[in-house]
Amino acid sequence: FLFKSPAMLADSPPVVVRAELLNSVPIEGVEIEPYVLIQFPNGQSRQVNDDDDSVLFKWLRCEYTASSDTQDGPKTCIMTGKAATMQCLLPDVTFEINGVTYTHEQAYFASVDEFAKAWQFHERHHRDADAPKPRRQDPSRDFVNVWQEIGQTRVYVPQKQDVGRILKLECTPISQSGLYTGKAVSAESGEVMAAPRLPPVRTMIEVP
Repeated sequence: FLFKSPAMLADSPPVVVRAELLNSVPIEGVEIEPYVLIQFPNGQSRQVNDDDDSVLFKWLRCEYTASSDTQDGPKTCIMTGKAATMQCLLPDVTFEINGVTYTHEQAYFASVDEFAKAWQFHERHHRDADAPKPRRQDPSRDFVNVWQEIGQTRVYVPQKQDVGRILKLECTPISQSGLYTGKAVSAESGEVMAAPRLPPVRTMIEVP
């Protein structure tokens, strides 16, 4: 049992009631506006804005995704040769290990640590719009996502390096004094789309 003094109760953090991204499919260069609703211990609720210091924001980018099972029978890790427990699921990624190139179908790993070590040897290729999506959306598999922090503001503008990746916003409520935090709530986006190409410049030609 954790005793809370009257001062601690008065300085309790709010609760994040709702957190969602208003544009679930982000576009490179277009600001992502989140909707975050918090409720205070006195029952009052309000939407969080840029001037609100009641919530700590953290934006993250999914760097790589793997399944924690191999599904197709026993496989070996391309890093160690040991029995594999996971497979890379990004169809536009290859790994070059000791002079050998492995496609994502061949990229099996013994652990998350081995997957992380191999990531420095990966190469990401351009993926056509009609190419298969990563198999992370298959609900029958257990997935491991590795995230990298990319921002700490309420809104975020996707960059070129975000294209094709999933973004996540974590919202952590904080007390007025800054001493206590509450339960974090997160919201994930779809894959970031590349910015559309600019139309060709048109010139006027005078007709005599």
